[in-house]
Amino acid sequence: MWHPDPDALTLAALPAEPPDLQVDAHLTACALCREEVAALRDTVAMAQAGDAAMPPPARVWQAVLDELGDTAAPSPSGPDRGIGGRSGATRPRWRRWALPVATAAAGLVAGVVLGVGFAGAPRPAMLAQVPLAPLAAADPAASGSADVLESGGMRQVEVTVDDPGGIRPGAYLEAWLMDAAGTRLYSLGALAPEVDGSRFRGTFALPADLTLDQFGVVDVSAESLDGDPSHSGTSLLRGHTA
Repeated sequence: MWHPDPDALTLAALPAEPPDLQVDAHLTACALCREEVAALRDTVAMAQAGDAAMPPPARVWQAVLDELGDTAAPSPSGPDRGIGGRSGATRPRWRRWALPVATAAAGLVAGVVLGVGFAGAPRPAMLAQVPLAPLAAADPAASGSADVLESGGMRQVEVTVDDPGGIRPGAYLEAWLMDAAGTRLYSLGALAPEVDGSRFRGTFALPADLTLDQFGVVDVSAESLDGDPSHSGTSLLRGHTA
């Protein structure tokens, strides 16, 4: 019996896709393919409901286990019941392409979530790209950047710092905006270290009434966990927006 390929079944599970009459006719007669499309539709429904972090449906997970040959592993969404609730079912043909179907389902979740969250959102406009140069307290090899972006009338600053050095145990990095004289400061927030500890990142929203003409300097400082919200005076990197 002819069966549609995994991509065709994935498209059949998408509500916005035009129907494929040949696939629809096959689904009418083939319970096995109907079950897989139903599992993919369940995944789409989870993503549309904002619940994409939930485990996949048991049927999709069992398809992955079948492909890997690990029928004893438990499903993350419940007891291992097999596809369609039939334990011990063997389907040699589906073992060849169950994993592509499950992989397509995972991609489907990501696509739906992105589509729901960002449909119609304009691409962020770059207002300024600010290279950050190391100061005396930093490692001379340190580098960084601050990108000022705008989307939908909202502005944000994305700060990245590589190999800053000058960070004592128990200290952290904080990003600031300041005026040219360094007398007026606005704290953007702390930078989070990545896994290897050599790169730090942070993305911060800018208040609508804060102008880069007034606060045109991006500063990254080393701060201590001492409860003092003011600038420590130890700046590691700095750059100018104009």
